[in-house]
Amino acid sequence: MIVLPTGTGKTFIGLAAMKEELERGGSVAVLVPTIVLAEQWRARIWETLHVRAALYCTTEKALGRVTVFVVNSAYLYRDLLAKFTLVILDEAHHLGAPKWREIVLQLNGKRVLGLTATPENAPLPVVYKMLIAHARANGAVADLEVIPYFVSLTHDEWLSYLEIERKIRETARALRYAEARGSAREVAELDRTLKILTGKRRQLMSEVVAKRHAVLEIAMKHPGERILVFTESIRGAEAIKAVLTKAGIRAATYHSKMPKHLRNLVLAEWGKSFEVLVAVRSLDEGVDVPEVRIGIIVATGKSVRQITQRVGRLIRPRPNKRALLYVVLARGTYELGILARIRRIAYTGYS
Repeated sequence: MIVLPTGTGKTFIGLAAMKEELERGGSVAVLVPTIVLAEQWRARIWETLHVRAALYCTTEKALGRVTVFVVNSAYLYRDLLAKFTLVILDEAHHLGAPKWREIVLQLNGKRVLGLTATPENAPLPVVYKMLIAHARANGAVADLEVIPYFVSLTHDEWLSYLEIERKIRETARALRYAEARGSAREVAELDRTLKILTGKRRQLMSEVVAKRHAVLEIAMKHPGERILVFTESIRGAEAIKAVLTKAGIRAATYHSKMPKHLRNLVLAEWGKSFEVLVAVRSLDEGVDVPEVRIGIIVATGKSVRQITQRVGRLIRPRPNKRALLYVVLARGTYELGILARIRRIAYTGYS
């Protein structure tokens, strides 16, 4: 497995390996987690190598000397992978998931190349790793400054936050006791409850009223520039867009509930008919995003993978580029700890 920060050339390494394999008479399978990534790989293979790749997914099942598989289809028809002499696993951090692990076990003895920015839990040896700090020193990524932007919760928001925090603490304590007793069923139930509660906390932080106005204030500092806003709630994203639009700033939202053709149109129009794009998780991974240097995190999880992907959206290199990542934080909440993690990842690559 090869580990590189987002935007520093993982796909080109995969294409170079593919070219060598085809020149020696072999065949190549590329496994990706989504149809969007599959289509991007197929287009990039044609643009770079002038090879027409087949696509194997729910809507199209074709095989060729180069075949791009969406992982669910690869799992169902994994015997087909025996036909290929090289298998490339893109976004290989997904290898920790059961389906990916089963696929990898079936590839034992084959040449396998994994590509990722975040290698945790992947059952492949890392043969090369470049941290963000090293990439920055080599000029492979742009300079980035992380800027905290503090806001306050309303009285009602604060009461809701305290109640969720209380439930999280109680559930986490019960989970520790269940783990100590070795009760697998109870552990699974409590773990699920804890994930639901932390999700509700992120949603609450996404919908804080003062954060909408903070985004407006930040956007007004960068007139005419593309700005990418990361959040965790569709309702919160639409509320941010409404505040921006009312103030005369052109904005759009991007989330998984939108039809695919509309999402593609939004990306195509970004920087033309509007400047501020408010994205709900769907842009965290696997989508080619236009060049951008201004980012705003309204809410985020603690996941190293998610933070790394969000930082990676801003640090794609360009001459004399200096990226800015604003982190909007609610005073007195758990978000202060997330700021520290974002800074560590953004400046060093360590979590």
